[in-house]
Amino acid sequence: AEGVATDLVRRVPGRLPGLYLIETDAHGERRFSYWRDTSAAKAYFDADATPLEARAAEWQALYLSGITLAILPPAGRERLYALMRSMRERGAMVAFDNNYRPRLWPDRDEARACFSRALDLATVALVSLDDHQALFGAACDGSELQAAEAIVKRGADATQVRPAPLAAWHEVPTERIERVVDTTAAGDSFAAGYLAKR
Repeated sequence: AEGVATDLVRRVPGRLPGLYLIETDAHGERRFSYWRDTSAAKAYFDADATPLEARAAEWQALYLSGITLAILPPAGRERLYALMRSMRERGAMVAFDNNYRPRLWPDRDEARACFSRALDLATVALVSLDDHQALFGAACDGSELQAAEAIVKRGADATQVRPAPLAAWHEVPTERIERVVDTTAAGDSFAAGYLAKR
């Protein structure tokens, strides 16, 4: 009824959607509780072919995040990397939003390796600076990103945008909000607005 397509959904026998509980504090910062160890999303690629792979040639863009990488088993990640590569090679937009959540990974080295591969395959890198530095070190400020288009979100500080590999970086001021009520999905909302405009 809301126009959200469900034709790429795979129903996995014996699996349910993950469950999230989000609590916010007085400053709008959120704390998550998850029940997703046996979620259906983790098993999306546990099939010879998936709806997403079968219809990938129809899409102009693919968007994924570091959380996508974190919940998939290694074989599923390889399938996702292959999908990113094939879409990039045919000229589609491949947008990667870093979303690094340490507790989803066995260790930082594995996360760093997986994120590096995804960033190398992306044509658009949507990077939250604090997540990027937590994973790659405080010296990394986003200027080293190789994606054709790079966006570095720096909290309340101006967002940095580089629209092409050799282009100059632009600073775009953020709109300050005096009373933050809930920061849930702030990054996803930013990505949706940015990519829709692009």
